[in-house]
Amino acid sequence: MWRPGEGRTKPFFPKGMEKPVHELGIASSILEIVTRAVEEKGLQRVTRLKVVVGETTAVVPDALSFAFEAISRGTCCEVAQLEIEERPFRARCRQCGEEFRVEEYRLICPRCGQRDAQMISGDELYVDHVEAE
Repeated sequence: MWRPGEGRTKPFFPKGMEKPVHELGIASSILEIVTRAVEEKGLQRVTRLKVVVGETTAVVPDALSFAFEAISRGTCCEVAQLEIEERPFRARCRQCGEEFRVEEYRLICPRCGQRDAQMISGDELYVDHVEAE
């Protein structure tokens, strides 16, 4: 009889990435988007791509990079250099117009103390650009 995990060690993932499941799905979507675009343009391989990731998306950049590298083997993105730009969670106060970095999800204006703020960055998740040949 075999039991899951019996006689095996824990899979290795870089520090802070014990379960890159969320990032694996995102990496898969990125690969699909980029592959489709490359095929439509009649290109062969991607050399570089940039992805923008907002702080509130809960994406761990190292986990995304690790997942992308793993699933891109044997594809047009195999040699691609993945650049990940992180965008901070920022908001604008609707009362005084102050723009500020949101800490610990507290949408409180540091200038006037109001709790009426609108997110202006931090929820991004998109492929910014692709370089291919």
